[in-house]
Amino acid sequence: MKISVKRRIVPGLILALVMVLFMTTALAKTTVMYITSPNGASVNMRSGPSKDHRVVMTLEEGTRVSMVSEEGEWAKIQLDKEEGYVMKSYLSSEDPTSDDDLTGKTLFVKSPNSMPVNMRSGAGKDNSPVGQLVTGTEVTVLSRNGDWTEIKVKSTGDTGFIMTDYLVKQNPYAPGTGTTTAYIVSENGGDINIRSQSDSGSPVVVKVPSGTPATVLNTGSVWTKVTVDGGTGFVLTEFVTNTLPKGDGADDGKKTKIMFVKSPNSMPVNMRAARGRGEKVIAELVTGTAVEVLSQDANWSEVSVNGKTGYIMNTYLVTNMPGDVDPSAAYTAYVTTPNHGTVRVRYGAGAGYGVVTTLEEGTKVKVISTVQGWARVSVDKIEGYINLDYLTTQKP
Repeated sequence: MKISVKRRIVPGLILALVMVLFMTTALAKTTVMYITSPNGASVNMRSGPSKDHRVVMTLEEGTRVSMVSEEGEWAKIQLDKEEGYVMKSYLSSEDPTSDDDLTGKTLFVKSPNSMPVNMRSGAGKDNSPVGQLVTGTEVTVLSRNGDWTEIKVKSTGDTGFIMTDYLVKQNPYAPGTGTTTAYIVSENGGDINIRSQSDSGSPVVVKVPSGTPATVLNTGSVWTKVTVDGGTGFVLTEFVTNTLPKGDGADDGKKTKIMFVKSPNSMPVNMRAARGRGEKVIAELVTGTAVEVLSQDANWSEVSVNGKTGYIMNTYLVTNMPGDVDPSAAYTAYVTTPNHGTVRVRYGAGAGYGVVTTLEEGTKVKVISTVQGWARVSVDKIEGYINLDYLTTQKP
């Protein structure tokens, strides 16, 4: 029996030692570091170890992070639950802002996710929350105590303590802080909500089709502030991309995006033979003309209309039918089918688009515009596209 006990104890001890060694090694790989930059500007954290990878979020100088591993000139870091890569030259073992006297200075709240940040009654997580502050909240520094900063909220006068890591010097949502051009794209090709705040429960400012170009004002880990035709608001970062995928405006033979011409004055808009204001004008398009967008870059769109292909500046294209279009251009039509069945109303002018609804034969619709064999129609407050083969001006 004694031999049996020893045989059980020894393997158990070996297993315990292996586990302790593994845990010690794993912990040793994580090192506390601080973001630093030569000019005090924010640093991009990317999805991979090169500048070709997308920006996951931006980090202010002094942000405390955990360094997980090193890959050449890059380091893999972790901030809360977010992971990404920064250049090792932007990491320091000492906080570059530790000596800054920020008392009386204005700072801004920046949450690491879409949730508000707790303001507490004292310097520590054990103290009770006295308020919740969203990203962009303007505060005045009253004192600083290591990982915690005592603040006063400018808009309300409330005071409390917040973790120092959640405070930055520049307003994360201030216009003009490094704007870039990108596209709003959904995986299923459906419309995407642009909201008034970085919160899924906030009101929708505008709905935009997949592939809509946008100006990015600020990129966060969960939400991105953008300006699109129709307003400025917030969209989930996962829907923002720097390139327009095939199928969202590219000529892939399946679907193209429909946009509308909108002139800044009463004059027609020039469609040119190539990108550039000095290129030959091949057509003049009035406000409200529907065009198929074949491709886009930062300034120009390649479009097709009435059998012609050319280029129009992006500033003259909008995603929704302009409100100043002459309503007399619309006309009444009726759904017709060869087998007396139903007809699909789609999100765009093409069979590759999703189905909005189906209409019975004889349903009366309002035709707003036509493009390449499809009609944009309105019926019972629903808008979509129907193949012209299934419409007639005579009631069946």
